[in-house]
Amino acid sequence: MNATTDVSAKKEFLGHPVELYLLFGTEAWERFSYYGMRALLILYLTNFLKMSDQVAGGIYGDYTGLVYLTPLLGGFLSDRYLGLQRAILIGAVMMAVGQFCLMWHAWPTGDGGAAAAAHLGFLYLGLILLIIGNGFFKPNITTIVGKLYEQGDVRRDAAFSIFYMGINVGALSPLIVSYLGEKVSWHYGFMACGIGMVLGTVLFAWGRHRLGERGLRPEKSGKAGHEGPADPPLTGGQLVAMGAAALPGLLGAVWFAMHPGVENPSLIDSARATMWPVIFSICVCMYVLLKIRCTAAEMKKVNAIFILGAFVLFFWAAYEQAGSSLNLFAERYTRLSVFGFEFPAGWYQWVNPAFIILVAPVFSYLWIKLGRAGKEPSTPAKMSYGLFLNSAAYVLMIVAMIGLASGQRVGPWWLVGLYFLQTCGELCLSPVGLSMVTRIAPVRYGAMLMGVWFLANAWANKLAGVGAGQLEKLGPSRLFQLQAVVLAVVGVILVLCIPWLRKQMGESR
Repeated sequence: MNATTDVSAKKEFLGHPVELYLLFGTEAWERFSYYGMRALLILYLTNFLKMSDQVAGGIYGDYTGLVYLTPLLGGFLSDRYLGLQRAILIGAVMMAVGQFCLMWHAWPTGDGGAAAAAHLGFLYLGLILLIIGNGFFKPNITTIVGKLYEQGDVRRDAAFSIFYMGINVGALSPLIVSYLGEKVSWHYGFMACGIGMVLGTVLFAWGRHRLGERGLRPEKSGKAGHEGPADPPLTGGQLVAMGAAALPGLLGAVWFAMHPGVENPSLIDSARATMWPVIFSICVCMYVLLKIRCTAAEMKKVNAIFILGAFVLFFWAAYEQAGSSLNLFAERYTRLSVFGFEFPAGWYQWVNPAFIILVAPVFSYLWIKLGRAGKEPSTPAKMSYGLFLNSAAYVLMIVAMIGLASGQRVGPWWLVGLYFLQTCGELCLSPVGLSMVTRIAPVRYGAMLMGVWFLANAWANKLAGVGAGQLEKLGPSRLFQLQAVVLAVVGVILVLCIPWLRKQMGESR
């Protein structure tokens, strides 16, 4: 370890390394950019570009799903070639450019959005840059947080709760972005997101020297996780095995290319239809690669990451309705006023991060206190609490819809209550999951497995977009009932799996 790292490692603030707060600030500005844009996206597509709910929900689901899919590739490239710090900078610059592409697409021309709807080039370019840039940024900044702490440091879960507060400080951005986009002009909203991303890029570039050697270069470690030679090339038989594992998804992609599900499909429609089967094939190949490369002991922990990721997928599929169906529900079925003050529908998007800022310190303190007393719940148990709380949130909305006559709107406090319960569930599940991956993943695959963890968010966001497309068809009540039941059932199954998962993770608590 060099001198720079030695000096910086000794400096702490509020019991944590000062580098944690550099990463906190960088992530806060990136989340300002992402959540501000997310609050606008489906409303921009339906109101300004006049797309149907189904088409807009599909685009929303593809975008928000892929921003959590590309961290798999970004994590692999940073682990093997780029290093974490360089990958973060590359991703940040790409996302800033992407936001300004959206700003340009939304620039007013006096025709009510007709020209923008006819020429979607800058819209798709902006979304693609945001997707790829996030892939480089997201897994690597999270992995560096884990590198600030030694294995067994009891502050690790608390640190991720603090880092998670940074995410949600940035996620307050709909207060500014939604007002600018919905009430002034759409392009001002996207401009604000671009400026936020630029500020995050500058902050990280200015302070990255404090990280020293952490994430500066790619990891080159042997099979047991110690320094040693890089993994050998794959053999012919191993490549054949990976190809065979990917074959079902590739065949599905061919079928969807021939049946994209829309009349008069364009090239873009066919590409979007084939994308998710291809992504499934990539996921399977990644698992087979890890199976080939990892020891039996490491593979148990990899299995735990994949299986818990499958459980939390259901949590996020319901949670991420916030930017899709719940955003449309706020606009169409909820009163947009409090004490006579009218506000944009996107303002409901800042309620969840505001609750996290208020409640996260409570959870951080709770986990530390329980840990020191030897009574902290296991990671899978915490995640089951998150699933049950999310189910309860949708039960609350079912109650809100009882007896509501056609054309009436529910009061704003029902959505506030839903977001409060979801926030508590999120704090039981998300920062704990991030901490778990950095703790149990084989060191040479740390960033790639962080990308695997975000796969749950990728599929969940795609499902959230599908849910938005079904809002009019099913109606809010049936959509809420479906989600409440599924979350409760999945939570019960996870509880039953806890003893086995604890053994796989090598943890006694």
